[in-house]
Amino acid sequence: MLAFVTSTLVHGQIIQDFGIKVGASISNFRITDARPIVIGNQTFYIDYIQDDVVNPSISCFADLLKSDHLNLQAEISYMRKGASKTSELLVTSPENPEGNGEKVSVTNEIGLQYVGLALIAQPRQSLGDAQVYGQVGSTLNYLLSSSQLTIFSDHWNNFQVGYLIGLGVDPSQILHASVFVEVRYNADFGYFYQSSAKFWNRSWMFCVGTRL
Repeated sequence: MLAFVTSTLVHGQIIQDFGIKVGASISNFRITDARPIVIGNQTFYIDYIQDDVVNPSISCFADLLKSDHLNLQAEISYMRKGASKTSELLVTSPENPEGNGEKVSVTNEIGLQYVGLALIAQPRQSLGDAQVYGQVGSTLNYLLSSSQLTIFSDHWNNFQVGYLIGLGVDPSQILHASVFVEVRYNADFGYFYQSSAKFWNRSWMFCVGTRL
């Protein structure tokens, strides 16, 4: 009985609505403070991996405040971020060490898995039967695991505070179904990794959501 009353109070007074979002993110790295690596008398300049990579994302959200012109939303997410680089290498052999002109494409990808929290303000405006809304919020992300960066020194910042901005469209009244679409840009205030350079996350996310 106590659990039922507590659940009712939480749902009725604090959580106005809730649902899920699924989508994809396009992410890459911003590289700053790059410097060459010196080993003995040799200097090496690194061609950093920082091209776009596409990964899935999934979120659960709760509307803490819900009105005609403003929503305040809390969100917990699982997301993959990272970057990739595709290079063309000459095909060589012991008989032809210089290669015969044939090339093969090799893609290297750095993958980062995060769980994140966000608090998002959503100013809303009706356009006919649809609603358009902005998104401005703060984020706190925790790095669960990584790949391909272990060859460098371990200068990690597992917790990242960041921000997001974006837009959303809610055509629920037109479609007679609880559905909305969002696009947002997300970046961190600090770098997540440092070796011969500092690595900063940045990503675009496109998602479809529904209220349950």
